[in-house]
Amino acid sequence: MDMRLMNDMEDYQRLGLNPKKVEDWEAQRRSPRARNAWEAWTVGATLDDGTLLDITYATKDPAHIGSADDAPVIDLTLTGPDGAVIRATRSIDADRCTFGEGGLDLGFDDCHARGDLRSLRLTATDLTLDSDDTSAISDEAADDQAADGEDTTAGETDDEDDAHYHIHGTGFDLRLDTQARPLRPATGIFDYGHDARSCVGWLSPMPAAAISGTIVIDGTARHVTGHARHTHEWGTIAPSDAWNHVLTVTQRFHGMTLTLVDITGAHRTGYIRYPMIFLTNERGILAYSDTLDTHCHSTVTGTATAGDDEGAPYPTGITYTFDTPDNGTIVYTLADTEPLGDAATLRYATGAFGLKKHHIDTIRLTGTGTLAITEPQGARGRHAIVSHGTVIQSDDTPDTTVDSYDDPSLHATTTTYKGPAVATFRITGKQFDVRHAPQIVTEYVY
Repeated sequence: MDMRLMNDMEDYQRLGLNPKKVEDWEAQRRSPRARNAWEAWTVGATLDDGTLLDITYATKDPAHIGSADDAPVIDLTLTGPDGAVIRATRSIDADRCTFGEGGLDLGFDDCHARGDLRSLRLTATDLTLDSDDTSAISDEAADDQAADGEDTTAGETDDEDDAHYHIHGTGFDLRLDTQARPLRPATGIFDYGHDARSCVGWLSPMPAAAISGTIVIDGTARHVTGHARHTHEWGTIAPSDAWNHVLTVTQRFHGMTLTLVDITGAHRTGYIRYPMIFLTNERGILAYSDTLDTHCHSTVTGTATAGDDEGAPYPTGITYTFDTPDNGTIVYTLADTEPLGDAATLRYATGAFGLKKHHIDTIRLTGTGTLAITEPQGARGRHAIVSHGTVIQSDDTPDTTVDSYDDPSLHATTTTYKGPAVATFRITGKQFDVRHAPQIVTEYVY
């Protein structure tokens, strides 16, 4: 089985995509209602107190990927700074769900995700807690404790029909406002059958956004703010048949946002690999992405196993080196990673007779991310990755060094940033092993 990132002009024309611009309609539902077809809209956020927030609206829960019918679900996960995890979900009847056109317009019964590429509003109520542990909620929430039996009102909008959203028990009312332009690698679709019938799509409508609003856990309301990333994934092939693993990192530096996505195909593709990196500048404009002229090399410096010995291995250290077309380099290192909370193992049945077992291990990692950008000293204006007139930093002022050569015109400046990083690692194969994977260069990236 092959795996191809669709990037030909014929692909754009067949799919109705603009090669130079992501449009609002791309956020709407893209998958059919069919066996092995699925779709998910996710938000991953780091709140100002260090809590990690993950929200997913999905057309199917993992146990029903092989079903021809939708099995919609909403998932909320909070991971506290100490690793304590709160998880709440709600399954929705398929006949009570609607999918609008024009932008993102999900109606999951009385829960919604609505908006466009500039702003989103996410609401949910009556979620069911997996346990009674609420230690991941800050003690400061006590002042907002709702009385037993009362609704918690969270947020207001200009929509007269939805001016007040009442959260029963556990839920959220959140708003996202984008801080960067959408990211889409080529068409955003990986084809597994040369006809786009067996495919997986990936799009980040909001690679960087401000998030604010209210989260309610078992009647306790908490106002939250922070930084978020919104992604949209869909497919007509089960994830375990499409991928061996996916590593996603989003890290913010002062004035710059890095998004790294490393997608490796299933063993039947020969572990074909697409490492992709995006750097967005302080104005929200894409300053760099890997292209046909970019080569990437990666080195895994260590692995560990989440949970017991039967868990999936994940990288504890990995370094990516991207060679830029102007003879520079971008090196990103994720090091000293540790799992946050327990790995979430999602298992479901699929295959021709529903007998083939697959699993997805999802691991949240925390560690240190280091970004080193080397550019010729003559790089200026639109061709410069680092804005030389602006101080870009994370926790500390970036370390800048100048390499000396005999020819002054060959001098290069290396700017290094370092700070805390959070990554998500999903593995559907048996192990994290890409030693035999061909190193594929990512093609045209919007």
